[in-house]
Amino acid sequence: MRKQNALSIFDEMGEMFEELFPVSANNMKSDVKELENEYVIDIELPGYKKEEVSVDYNEGYLTVKASHNDSSEDKKHKYIRQEIRRSMQERSYYVGDIEEEKVKAKMENGILELRIPKVEALPEKTNQILIE
Repeated sequence: MRKQNALSIFDEMGEMFEELFPVSANNMKSDVKELENEYVIDIELPGYKKEEVSVDYNEGYLTVKASHNDSSEDKKHKYIRQEIRRSMQERSYYVGDIEEEKVKAKMENGILELRIPKVEALPEKTNQILIE
């Protein structure tokens, strides 16, 4: 039997809200470091294997996607609630113009490490037109 107290209504409402609007959309915690010649992004992805993670570069954004999709059915048990087997997370990082072929990615102990070499800044072009 569930113990009732004055605040239990808020607990029940919170649980109902979490069921309707899961918070898993952006659980990717990350650290971004600037080193002399590169940027390093460490992204926490506990429970994911490297085969379940992808990194794409498009129009200045690195997008990290991680997904579990074990749709196998367990016929031995009747689940009341099942949250572990399926999940999907995605997060984008604006990195600007980079040499994407030089980006290095490594996954170890639930941490995805992205190493992004700094691109030498090109001299700024001016579009000034001389007046005669």
